[in-house]
Amino acid sequence: MRRNLGTSEFCREFGPVFDKVFAVPAKMSRDVLPFRSRDWQTVAVVAYHSLEPVDYCAVRVAATAGGDTEVVLTDAEAEPRHRYPVVFSWEEDLYKVYMQGPVGTDAALFGRCGNWGVYFVWDARIAYVSGRSAFMETFMKNADGLEGIRTRLRIMLEETRDPYELDEIRLALAPLGWTIEELLETRRS
Repeated sequence: MRRNLGTSEFCREFGPVFDKVFAVPAKMSRDVLPFRSRDWQTVAVVAYHSLEPVDYCAVRVAATAGGDTEVVLTDAEAEPRHRYPVVFSWEEDLYKVYMQGPVGTDAALFGRCGNWGVYFVWDARIAYVSGRSAFMETFMKNADGLEGIRTRLRIMLEETRDPYELDEIRLALAPLGWTIEELLETRRS
């Protein structure tokens, strides 16, 4: 079941949860992570118009374990914000939902419980996955651990030739303390 929301409807129904999860200024700074809690663990995953299937499945498993039966996707960077919010069930294809909504801008994915969030960094083709320890423990287990996540990022980096895209990826990885060179080096060791 998919439900498109207007901006005011989103703000009434999900605004407080969005504000609990995300700390997104009008113009996103690449120096800090876009999450309100600094205690949450955060990783970067490959995300070009959607999450990789293994990562989407891992988010779904972790979120439903925490009680979230539906998910919210909204634009998070454009002004005015929340022009294309949509609420949908986990059975829906995230790619199809994303392509009918906030294409071309950073976006946020979260649930009603406010215990996790995914922030899509459009230009870098990555997403930050973040949450409380129980969520992240389940997510990491189902996403093949940090090694699996880093392997998928490394493959994306090996296929990326555009210097602009590499700069965007470099900027997006910096708040995590990750570097392109380090991710590519893991292949050689």
